[in-house]
Amino acid sequence: GHFLAAKFVEVYAPVFSLGWGRRLVGVRRGETEYRVSLIPLGGYVRLASREDEAMAGLEGAGGTLGESPARPADVPAALWDPQGLAPFGPKAVPPDRWMESKPLRARLFVLLSGVGMNVLLTVLVATGLVLAYGVATVPPVVQAVVADAPAARAGVLPGDRIVAIDGVPVSTWSEVLARVSPVTSGTLALEVERRGASGVARVRVEVAPQATEASDPVTGAPRRVGRIGIQVRDSVVRRPAGVVEAVRTGVGATVEMASNVVGVLGGLVQGTVS
Repeated sequence: GHFLAAKFVEVYAPVFSLGWGRRLVGVRRGETEYRVSLIPLGGYVRLASREDEAMAGLEGAGGTLGESPARPADVPAALWDPQGLAPFGPKAVPPDRWMESKPLRARLFVLLSGVGMNVLLTVLVATGLVLAYGVATVPPVVQAVVADAPAARAGVLPGDRIVAIDGVPVSTWSEVLARVSPVTSGTLALEVERRGASGVARVRVEVAPQATEASDPVTGAPRRVGRIGIQVRDSVVRRPAGVVEAVRTGVGATVEMASNVVGVLGGLVQGTVS
């Protein structure tokens, strides 16, 4: 992302490296060397910047972007071009090719494009997983009812399948949790499908969720949630998904992960997360 954006706004980018530290192998195409470096943790793009000297030391890029009549010792002879730009040639980088010479909007574009590529990669990976393996869900079928819990008092039975809550259809256990957890007072109208001797009947029951102290599954912060006292069958059902649904699911998963990151960082600032 940084590399393509830098090329687009004509910032000089002499090195694109997979990994950090000492160069292992590489090939130069045009004004950029594409290399593999010693430490296989991420990578970097070397940009013409006033911070280059400090960053090049950390990255292991080598050479200087200023005028250099002779080949620097840390630049391989195979990469040296007597007519090229530093660090692979004697000519200094032109003033208009430096990062700092570009307008603010161009610099922001280069910096944010790396983040944007991370987001795009996450969407593509999540979408690909859904296309390959389908959508995984846990059906809202009751396996057990906790004695004397709200669901038991309301008449919910093992084997019941929850199909709607307050008139809103639900088809997965996560949807049930999303509807029940925020309710710590009042009642919910559950519609369940119950199989009997005469077939499947739809039964409506009123359940008053019980407020319970729990930990946020992402941040670990304490919170109050509503619980009705049922356990569902731990059976994952996978169904095929089309391209549109897979993309929608991939985007949703990416948004959820980003929200979790923000939630954890916010909790650290507020002191609610260890």
